Amino acid sequence: MSLEEPQDPTPGELDCLAVLWEARELEQKDAMKLSEIHERVGKRRQEFGEPPPALTTVSTYLRSATSKRLLEEVRRDESGNTTPMVAIRTRGALSSSRSPRTAYKVSHEPGVVLHRTMQAIIQAYPPGKRHQALGDFARAMGLPPKTVEEIKKLVAEKKVK
Repeated sequence: MSLEEPQDPTPGELDCLAVLWEARELEQKDAMKLSEIHERVGKRRQEFGEPPPALTTVSTYLRSATSKRLLEEVRRDESGNTTPMVAIRTRGALSSSRSPRTAYKVSHEPGVVLHRTMQAIIQAYPPGKRHQALGDFARAMGLPPKTVEEIKKLVAEKKVK
């Protein structure tokens, strides 16, 4: 693994990343505070029939994802503007202070974070059937059956060439 390549997220970290990616895309919200992330992760879990996590659990996910360089800690002011977090020296260690203005933003796009996971999924297919992963992924996304068939046909054509 290279220094630029982030570590794989745990399922809890992935929940937080998904919430942040969605907020960035749909609301142009670059960073969110712990309380906002906690609320949205809880809603996300309920959609899957799971209980919401405790606030401290989400805080642990965020700290862990930050240490893996999946997230960045920033300061967010009342108008939503963010500035980089400044590290301070405490008892001989360098650390950032947590404050009510601490927010988190994603460091990488989903494709970068999930690249190794997608590779593992593809490698689970037998070698001669790995091209089917695209059609299966399209179906899992809920794309219309006609689109899934078009993808399968396109992939089969490319495989023959």
